[in-house]
Amino acid sequence: MILAHLLVIPIILIGNNMIKKISQGLLFLLLFNALAFSNTRVAFSRPSSIVRMPGLSHTDLTNQYIVGFGGEILGFSSFNYCPAVYFHGLNVGGFDLGLSYNTHAARAIDTSPVESNFGIHVGKTVFNRDNMIVNVGVHDIVYQANATHRLSLFATFSQFFNLNPQYNLSYNVGFGTGYLSYDSHDYEESNTGSPASFFVSTQVKVPVLEPLGGLKVLAEFGYMYGWGLNVATQIPLNQFWTMNVGMTNFQNIHKLNDWDSDGTIFPGAPAIALGFQMRIPSPDYNAIKDPVGQWGQSQYSNQQVHSDSLINKANMIIGALEDSLRIKDVEYQTLNNLNQSLQYKVNVLADSINGMTLTNKILQQKLNEAMKHLSQSLEFYYSGNYLEALNQVDKALEIYPDLAISYARKGSIYYKMEDINKATINWNIALQLDPEFGAVRDILLSIKNNKENKKLPE
Repeated sequence: MILAHLLVIPIILIGNNMIKKISQGLLFLLLFNALAFSNTRVAFSRPSSIVRMPGLSHTDLTNQYIVGFGGEILGFSSFNYCPAVYFHGLNVGGFDLGLSYNTHAARAIDTSPVESNFGIHVGKTVFNRDNMIVNVGVHDIVYQANATHRLSLFATFSQFFNLNPQYNLSYNVGFGTGYLSYDSHDYEESNTGSPASFFVSTQVKVPVLEPLGGLKVLAEFGYMYGWGLNVATQIPLNQFWTMNVGMTNFQNIHKLNDWDSDGTIFPGAPAIALGFQMRIPSPDYNAIKDPVGQWGQSQYSNQQVHSDSLINKANMIIGALEDSLRIKDVEYQTLNNLNQSLQYKVNVLADSINGMTLTNKILQQKLNEAMKHLSQSLEFYYSGNYLEALNQVDKALEIYPDLAISYARKGSIYYKMEDINKATINWNIALQLDPEFGAVRDILLSIKNNKENKKLPE
């Protein structure tokens, strides 16, 4: 049977035309494998799995059916492997359905595989919005096993991203029970005592073999027999056939082709996963014609009517697309004009802000220069040099004419020079410029009421 598996590879590589001719033979080979081989946890044997764990493995397939076979090779010295054959229905009315028939690897170095399982697997999309998807389901229904076991219940949260036109990525976070939380290669070990366990996985589509659909790189991390890593890749061979290659329990790769110390299988043994699957082409129901209705018509007439109908439909589609393009062009022009108008307003506001900033800088500079002269006038005022103090105040007013403190200082200087009239005039000007100038208001009231001990504003 190993020879039969290997013979499939050159047949697949012959080409699309040859594959079409021998598809019936390949399907027969798949069915024959189903009668001979299998394993509950063989990679890719469950619907919507990344490698072994459930996840978002398809986003654009509806009513798609897949048949495949493969196996996991645990050792070469005494060739030990667990083969499987499976059938998947993806997104059939919102359900992912699967059948699998598997045979476990040998438990000991001197024994042959004796345990086979038949499993039914069901998943359901319960939430799908934007790029977020939630799936729930149960795997491993109706199969026989020597050890007691639980059903593999699971729930996954998935997201899908188009990183750029050439790459896309999906990741999955989920938890499960049964063989999704404890999975030993020793099929006589029970998994009823294992709690539900979490797992994560990811799938990246890269622009290799893009004309055939693109190569996918897969990885998942979860609890199998201890925490472990599975890695794989899906290689498209043509429009329908895909080759699956990977390794399970990658963390134990150093134990490949090895047995446990007592000559039994290592429960968390690594394995090389290898298999092929075929996407069954969907039938084109529109192309199926009624043979009875064609007896009274010529083949030429049917072809002419069919051609005219296609041309009319094509013209309608082209007309609708042209109208849509015209509408989009008008919307584009409108948005472009609006963008130009908004850009003009932004430029005007920017110029206004820049102008205000420059004005503030100039005013601040003038204020600083005026305050220097006022500081010098105060020194002359205290030293009794009132003429020079008055000269410095006038220089400050030339630089900053509306500074209330300048007029208050000027009024105090005139008062010291016993020119009460000019002092009063300057104090009033200061009060007009700053109505809250309390010292100026107080001195004016003191003069009006002829009070003594007047305190001059400085």
